[in-house]
Amino acid sequence: MAPSERKFWNLVIAGVGGQGTILTNAVLGRAVARSGLEVVTA
Repeated sequence: MAPSERKFWNLVIAGVGGQGTILTNAVLGRAVARSGLEVVTA
């Protein structure tokens, strides 16, 4: 594999991983908020 090709794929993987982390954090934050509300209302 050419060095530039490897660099390109590293960027792609980093970009996808970054978006995945943001999505995961959003989902986890929503789940935590929901369970927190349930605890408060219960």
